[in-house]
Amino acid sequence: MTDLGRNSRRPDWNEGCPSCSFWSDNYNGIDVHLAQRDTALVAISRGPLAKLEAYKKRLSWTFRWVSSGDSDFNYDYGVSSRPRRGGTTLADGLGEAARQILSEGAWTMTHTATWHGKVIASSDNTLEVGGYRYFPRDTVKMSLLKITPKTASDLECPHGVQFYDVTDGKASSARAAWSYLSPQPKMKPVDHWIGFWEDVEIK
Repeated sequence: MTDLGRNSRRPDWNEGCPSCSFWSDNYNGIDVHLAQRDTALVAISRGPLAKLEAYKKRLSWTFRWVSSGDSDFNYDYGVSSRPRRGGTTLADGLGEAARQILSEGAWTMTHTATWHGKVIASSDNTLEVGGYRYFPRDTVKMSLLKITPKTASDLECPHGVQFYDVTDGKASSARAAWSYLSPQPKMKPVDHWIGFWEDVEIK
């Protein structure tokens, strides 16, 4: 059972957020394997069922996705709090406390990409996709990345991949970084972000 996407919790929104939709793409099809282990996957959102079904059809999802709607499910399951006096909820208070802690630097994890002892990227807003960690472009020292000519395989990539050599003018690591310049929905969360491998160490 999973809570699918902040956008799908709101009845006035018509689609899920890109990141949650990306992870849901990876749920698709695993229900068959789970069933062989006496396990079921169900996604639950508070949005109207009609909107959930329309979005599910649009993205060709096959797993079960139900709506808790105006039922007491969220309260009974402990993932929502009922309104208190003044129109606030316990969840609102906890959210404010969490935002305060985050603003003071707690609960964040900064990842760095290091090449030949040089930090070439650093961010607390990275995303791991398919086993590779991607960095927002503005957190990468793009001056150390040199565009490489596209190979036949690159040209066939549906996400518009662009590889880069990592170089400082003295040393060079061929095609050690890449970016998707026109990604399909599955890779949309890392649109134009930079991924690394080969000689680049991620911590």
